[in-house]
Parts: sequence; structure tokens; C-alpha cells
Amino acid sequence: MIYLKYLSFFLIGITLLLTVFQFLKRGEWWIRLADFIHLQLTVVSLTSWVFLLLFFRVDGLSLMFILVGIPLTVLHISIIFPYTGFYPKQVKSSRSLNPKDRITILEANVLMYNDAYTLLLDLIIEKDPDIVVAIETDKRWEKKLDTLSNNYPYQIKFPQDNTYGLHLYSKLLLKDEKVSFLVEDDVPSFQAKVINRDGQSIDIFVLHPKPPSPSENYLSFERDVELIIVARKIAKISGPVIITGDLNDVAWSHTSKLFQRISGLLDPRVGRGLFNTFHASYPLVRWPLDHVFHSQHFLIGEIERLKGINSDHFPIFIALHLESDMAKRLNENPENISKEDFVEVQDKLNKL
Repeated sequence: MIYLKYLSFFLIGITLLLTVFQFLKRGEWWIRLADFIHLQLTVVSLTSWVFLLLFFRVDGLSLMFILVGIPLTVLHISIIFPYTGFYPKQVKSSRSLNPKDRITILEANVLMYNDAYTLLLDLIIEKDPDIVVAIETDKRWEKKLDTLSNNYPYQIKFPQDNTYGLHLYSKLLLKDEKVSFLVEDDVPSFQAKVINRDGQSIDIFVLHPKPPSPSENYLSFERDVELIIVARKIAKISGPVIITGDLNDVAWSHTSKLFQRISGLLDPRVGRGLFNTFHASYPLVRWPLDHVFHSQHFLIGEIERLKGINSDHFPIFIALHLESDMAKRLNENPENISKEDFVEVQDKLNKL
């Protein structure tokens, strides 16, 4: 049992170290990884200090670790708490029965090497979204997805063999389609205007920046700058906007929050749930990496993490209702950008 006591000490110490990492404004992947694991650190710290309290005599050393563990648990709970059903919804639910103001999106990181094509195709048939966004797509995936063309005549395609291909298929008219390489020459992003069934134009962005990792980019710089560039573009758009994709970042990170403050977009998960999409094969190690953010113009009909498609990501489905006047009255106002944000943004852009 004494070994379990020292294991608890060790786990609280590791939690403290990783918590400190999260407050460091550095871009190394092994530091930024700490942004992802608040839920796991909540469980580890809570279990450790409760174990010490219940099963061991509380001596001076144990008390010290318990007094460190409790605020750590409270801190990590406070960070993920907004992504639970107990928190006020940032985006309110729609009561609209008008199909013309409804737009549905299914976004899926397919895992390029995955050949279980029919799992995704069957899911698309089942959910029947207006827009399908497929990420990590190559020519093989394009050939399979093109079978949707009769129902999805409007398309933007950029297949690649480097796991950064993108495809968008739409039932709704697309205009001003654009493929951009905002930061890296082999990482595309999409921008277009979608015309909904009511004739209204919606700007849509699709992103898949590279993650900070030992096998991709050692630093988070490229990912962070791509999000900043897109956020600045969105801030200049007065009409409705939707952005979706695998952003390789979690919703509660400093970078994601900075993106929201710059762009003025809202997160429909706040007050509804985490909707963890990665890693599909490991239930204990999951984070929300696939995102849909949108402007104040929308209310939400539904949001759902869908069943697995043999990828390392789960697909995500969302139904939004373009009810501009009602939404602006009901939805939470986006957080304002601060002077410190301006300084950080300019510093990152100057390094580009």
C-alpha cells in the first residue's frame, strides 16, 4: 500500500507540472499537449488526493499533496465545466420549423489510410446533410465520395497524399469558391459562399492545420497563425459565417479562445457537451478536435457526435438555423478582444 501512496504523490506532482505547462506561452508540442488533457488531469488529481484522504493517515507530507491536489482538481473542472450540460448555453436552441432557414453539415476526418469507405457513405445517406466536409482525403477517397455527386452537385476538391487533402460536397449552391494556402504550401483551406434555401448567403471556411507534434510541426506556430489569419478575415464579414474542420486544437485552449475573440464566433458546444471526436479507438484519451464555430446569426437545431467510421476521428453533425434577429437577441455576446490579444496577434504575424 505504501507504493500506492507514493504513486499518488507522483501523480499529483505530474498534474502540477502539466498544469504549469498550460500557462506557459510557448509553442513546443510537448508543452502544448498539456492544453488537451484537462479532463484526464481532473480525474488523475481527484483520484489521487481522495485516495490519500481515505486510505492513509494524513501526515504532514500527505496533507501537503492533498492541499495541492484539491485546487488542481478545482482548476481543471472549471476549465471543462462550460462544456457540460450544467453551464448556460452560448448558442440557444432553435424552435424553427422552417426548412428554408436550416443548414446541416456533416464533417469527418476520414483517416487517409482508412479503406472502410462505405461506413462514411452510409452515414451520409442516413443523416442526409446539406454539406459534407471530408478531411485527410486523397484520390482514392475522392473517387468514392464522387458517388455522391448526383445529390451533391456543388463541390470543392483538393486531394493530397500527405493527409491534408480536403473535400466539400454541397446540395446548396456554392459561389466564390477559393482554395488557399495560408501558412504552409501543402496545407490547403477552403472558403466559399453557400446560398441557403431562403436565398441568403453564408460564408463557410474549412480548415485542417497541422498539429504541434514530433511528427508534424515541432511548434504550434503554424497552426496558431493559420487560425489567427482566418479569424481576422471572419472579423471583417458582417453576414453569417460558419467554420468547420479538424483544427487540431481543443475548444478550451488559449489559441481557440483567442480565435473566438478575434472572429466573434460562438461555440455551440458550450452548455451542451464536449463532443470528443479524437481518438476514436481510446475512450480514456479523447478530446474535441473537430469543430464547428459560427456567427451570432444562428440558433442550433441539433449537434451530434456520430458513430465511428474506422477512422481515428468520429464524424460530427450539426444543424443550424439562420434566424439572425432572434439569434442576436438570444445568443450570448462574443467575448471582446483585448489589448493583450492585439499584441500577441501582431507578434505572431510579424514572425510569419
